[in-house]
Amino acid sequence: MRLTKAGRVTATLLGVMASGLASGACGDSGGASGRGGSGGRGGSGGRGGSTSGSGGAGTQMVGDAAAEGGIVGCTPVPVPGAAITDFSTYTPSASADGTGSWGSASGLSGTTFLYGEAVDGGAVLPTTTFDGTAANPNLGIHVEVPLGSFAGIGFSFDNACSDASIFRGITFTMSGTLGGAQARMLVETDADYPVDTAANKGRCPWTDPATKASRCVPPSKTFDVPATPMPTILGFGGFLMGVPAPGVDSRQLVGLQWQFECPSFDADVACAVDVTLDDVAFVFALPGE
Repeated sequence: MRLTKAGRVTATLLGVMASGLASGACGDSGGASGRGGSGGRGGSGGRGGSTSGSGGAGTQMVGDAAAEGGIVGCTPVPVPGAAITDFSTYTPSASADGTGSWGSASGLSGTTFLYGEAVDGGAVLPTTTFDGTAANPNLGIHVEVPLGSFAGIGFSFDNACSDASIFRGITFTMSGTLGGAQARMLVETDADYPVDTAANKGRCPWTDPATKASRCVPPSKTFDVPATPMPTILGFGGFLMGVPAPGVDSRQLVGLQWQFECPSFDADVACAVDVTLDDVAFVFALPGE
């Protein structure tokens, strides 16, 4: 018998949800630790420690003296407009590792990274598909998430952090099938990002890579994925459970993540996720306002 959505959400927060941008939340480049995702709550993405990831723009975080010692913080740059990406200028990585770059020189831009929870010594990372010749290109995301685990994709901002405080939330179009998984979006903020002196961002102090994922966790919110394309709008105020700052400070955004969590108690096999993502943007108003 499948549990209710509420029951599933409660259980997928296995203690502290691993939020993943970032693949380890800081440093998305390959390896056993690294931004595998973005935060590190046991059921979400995982910054370092138990996750691994590939691609992305950040630097890999390890317990070096500089990272452990200081709190850096970023200087916010106002976002140039509401658009984040419609994938019309998306460029897959030359390394063909499923990552790529997005945005434009006149607007917000950045890179993507992939992450997943380490299972039996390795992590299951999503794969992506992209057809740049399509009339309305989108990004396909595919992954078989192991039972009790998670995987996702993150979008790192090129600016150390961006000020989107004139907006109320984010809209995106995601459709497809989740195979029993729960979809979750995470908003990476400077306050909950692990101190990264090399990238001049991050105000969440940490001393041990093994516990960084639980000390620095992005705020998140679950959402439903329809079978056919239609916009989803999520207000910044609905993103909760960040650590150490529980909510979103939209004046200091460093990235976004979409994560898929397969509950061990609510599925018989791995959760086969097959979705497309398109038309990501900030919104000035929320439904009903």
